[in-house]
Amino acid sequence: MRTSHRIASFLLFAVLVPLSYGQIKHRFICIDNFAKKNQLIHIDQFEPDNNWVQPLPGTPARDIQLLDRNRVLISVPSGCREYELSTGKKLWEVTGYKRIYTARRLPDGTTLLGENTKEGIALYVVNREGRELSRRILISNAGDLRVLRIADNGNYLLSLTKPRRAVEMTPAGEIVWEVDLGQFGGKGYKVLKSANGNYLASTGDAVKVIEVDGTGKLVRYWGEQKKGDHAAWRLDFFSGFDLLPGDHVVAANWLGHGKHGTGPHLVEFDENSKLVWQWEDHALAKQITNVLILDHRVSDD
Repeated sequence: MRTSHRIASFLLFAVLVPLSYGQIKHRFICIDNFAKKNQLIHIDQFEPDNNWVQPLPGTPARDIQLLDRNRVLISVPSGCREYELSTGKKLWEVTGYKRIYTARRLPDGTTLLGENTKEGIALYVVNREGRELSRRILISNAGDLRVLRIADNGNYLLSLTKPRRAVEMTPAGEIVWEVDLGQFGGKGYKVLKSANGNYLASTGDAVKVIEVDGTGKLVRYWGEQKKGDHAAWRLDFFSGFDLLPGDHVVAANWLGHGKHGTGPHLVEFDENSKLVWQWEDHALAKQITNVLILDHRVSDD
């Protein structure tokens, strides 16, 4: 990364963030889905010389999956790409699609792609050669797929609209669990399922990541109870997030829809929803939509 970017980022961090926050550093990869500059950004706060940026085709890119210590899978509208983490080099890609929002590498080596279509949410499976092996509509009369996760039991975790909700569904499209996200004030982006059976979901302009139990009861949250409760945090819209050891959560504070430059790109909360770290570099990025904290990680969520 250019030295000027590193200096600007440091000065902005020093001015806007209390010095106590500087005790935490991360290595992470994130997606800036600004329409005029869609890009993949790798930041290493331990070794800044390892930082890199790669342009991404089309807009918006959304999904990130860590494949191993040195490879990451990224969804792009035309399909998906693999990148080498150490260098930012593109290793592989699939093309031929128009509105892919999510991409997940499956245990057999094939790749699952998800797309919003007029008929509903469509899923495609492609092989290593990029050949499509299957396609189907997962669910009709629903939209706004963002990113899909696969639970340990093989079910799919995702958020939907019409109405706004987080759901767990079987690969056949049967919804086996859902919670209304509208009651928490926003729309979803990413959904995870914990080992204890609880669910985590981001809530868009409600600026929090929630944890709910199997009945949909709120267990806790990371972020603001009510948007604006902590004006100094400058939160606007939570999209992708990452769950870290110790029940910390790092959320992407998406700054689209005219909010460029008005807040941090990434924020980290501890288990008590205390803000402990943030990152912003408005010379480098406009609107970070998703993030994966790498640090010492070997595999994805």
